[in-house]
Amino acid sequence: NWGYLLKYKGARSGYDFFLLAHHGPSAFPILYQTSPPNAEIMYPLAETLAGGIAATVDHWEFHAETSYQNTRLNRDQDFGKYVFGASYRDTELAGWLGWEEIQPVIEYAGEWLTDRTLNARTLSDSSGARPFRDAVLARLEARLSESWKWTVGGSLNLVDRDSTVAAGIEYKHNDNLTWRFDARHFEGQSDTQFGRWRNNDFIELGLEWKF
Repeated sequence: NWGYLLKYKGARSGYDFFLLAHHGPSAFPILYQTSPPNAEIMYPLAETLAGGIAATVDHWEFHAETSYQNTRLNRDQDFGKYVFGASYRDTELAGWLGWEEIQPVIEYAGEWLTDRTLNARTLSDSSGARPFRDAVLARLEARLSESWKWTVGGSLNLVDRDSTVAAGIEYKHNDNLTWRFDARHFEGQSDTQFGRWRNNDFIELGLEWKF
């Protein structure tokens, strides 16, 4: 199960980018029949090509990433995934409120299929395990001061209509000590990405101490 990864990252005036190539086990599992009637969860061998770019224009930031996976022996679908979005750093409204900065972020993620043909022994492809096949993601972050910051956000899968909502507060006491409080809620059918966690809503208190 060896994997081989080649990645190039670059920075130019106004934008950053990366290119990536990978050969090895896929990141997404399938259910494969090894010897009837036995089956196992498998990460099939695949080749993946990917790239991304992020650019800034004044207070705006635009970004996009895409990847394509070709799976060996038709053990899984061949597919591409992509995400693109934008963020905006606002200081005028934040200043009027007495804060330092407000940053909204919105993204769309999707995928396309190029080959649905499956090996006769593939009992279930990885589509159910691939996140954000058709989804909208959003986040709003506000920095009140050097010490305080809060964040709210969530995502909605348009295919399965499952969703999650999260909120958090961060207090930076000094350069070495930071407190965090987070809460998350999940919604959806039991066989969906977020629905399988619908009975696992949680709150979390964290402490980070650097020394």
